[in-house]
Amino acid sequence: MKLAKRSIYFIFFLLVLLFFLFFPIVFINETENNIKIYSSGPVNINFFAEENDSFYRKTVFFYTEIPFKELSVLNVQNHSFLFQNGNNLIQKQAKPSTGTVFYKNSKELNLYNNVFYNELFLEKWIDKSITFLNNISEIQEEIYILYLNSDRSFQILPSVYIINSEKDLVHELSHYFFGYKITTSNIDTWHETLAEVNSMLYLREFLYEEYLKEIELKKSEFYAKHYGEDVLKFLEFFNYDTEKIFDFQKYLLKHYTHLNDEEFKELLEKFILRSQHISKKEENIL
Repeated sequence: MKLAKRSIYFIFFLLVLLFFLFFPIVFINETENNIKIYSSGPVNINFFAEENDSFYRKTVFFYTEIPFKELSVLNVQNHSFLFQNGNNLIQKQAKPSTGTVFYKNSKELNLYNNVFYNELFLEKWIDKSITFLNNISEIQEEIYILYLNSDRSFQILPSVYIINSEKDLVHELSHYFFGYKITTSNIDTWHETLAEVNSMLYLREFLYEEYLKEIELKKSEFYAKHYGEDVLKFLEFFNYDTEKIFDFQKYLLKHYTHLNDEEFKELLEKFILRSQHISKKEENIL
């Protein structure tokens, strides 16, 4: 009887051990300019490399340390439990599409309404950008906007934005609505096109010379299709009418929480046909 109980306990212990080996418990802890990661088994983690502004994947076996200067971004791919701690932790990973973010000078950030930011000159950009995007909807959550002299701008879902220009700020903030509020997949590009459309409309209103330069770059196929050709087609589709473009985006936010490229294309065509029909009715009334 005692032997049977011991066998049951041993098997139970072994199963628990195997479970946490294949579905690790992960502890992420920040020390001075260093991130320490402990896990109960092999874990795949996406890291941000500050030296070349790129992401890479690394498999961590039980323990590793990741030094950082200003910014550390981690995305743990496989885990059963994830614990995150640090004085400069500004965002926790809550689900696979989000990330853990540490920013070295987090205690020195400025606050403008619900936006934390690191450089004083950003306040003007933030005010103009958010006021502009309020034509679509409001950003109601706390967000972080960091200017780091990076070669690229990007969003770390859900609330951290790394930016290097005023135009990119509008683009990345647009992803709060299209990519976060309305989710999509990694293979879809409609949300990138919409975000770029918004940045172009912003340039046309506030930085017209930059707008003209961007138009030429998009015509020359300098950008990937969804940042260039698709953006121009979208603008032409609406005859560059900012109000109608905002109406379309508000319609999406009101009625959808997830979209793919095919659904977006169908909705776009239906919205245009509906708008044309309404315009003809108004003309007949007049």
